Amino acid sequence: MHDAVPHTKPMLVSGYAMGQGIENDIKRLGILPIEYQGPSSIVNLIAKKAAESGIDVAVFMVSLPQYVVLEEDYQGKVKLMEILNTLYDIPVDRADFDKAFEQRNIISKKIENSPEARMFLPQLESAYDLRLKAMESELKEQLTPEMEDILWRITGNDIGKA
Repeated sequence: MHDAVPHTKPMLVSGYAMGQGIENDIKRLGILPIEYQGPSSIVNLIAKKAAESGIDVAVFMVSLPQYVVLEEDYQGKVKLMEILNTLYDIPVDRADFDKAFEQRNIISKKIENSPEARMFLPQLESAYDLRLKAMESELKEQLTPEMEDILWRITGNDIGKA
């Protein structure tokens, strides 16, 4: 999906999982939680039904720079394939790496030749860094269910779940 992210930083991947095995895998990979709130899509409905049937489900979205419109974004494709390779041993095509590198170079050259783009890129990079810091602190503040149970037992005030 297109997002307010710079092409000069590592691509962000958001997603969610349903099923204990896959939930642990996406946490290990550093997949960010999806912050979207709004109408659901058919993809989400299918994922929910699959999970209800006992099938582990994972949904991933790679944040692509909104100022770059490509017929096929190889940088996004490679990022997603790296995740799938880690999870399922699906190979990443070397040609896609080469095309991603070439696309990034072309984008960088176009940005260098555009005074407007050179002005907004540092702002996007700063916003990206702030976004990551906010997400990291938000994740650190959340306790795991196990830690919550331990704290409730220690205080002796187990009033149940909200």
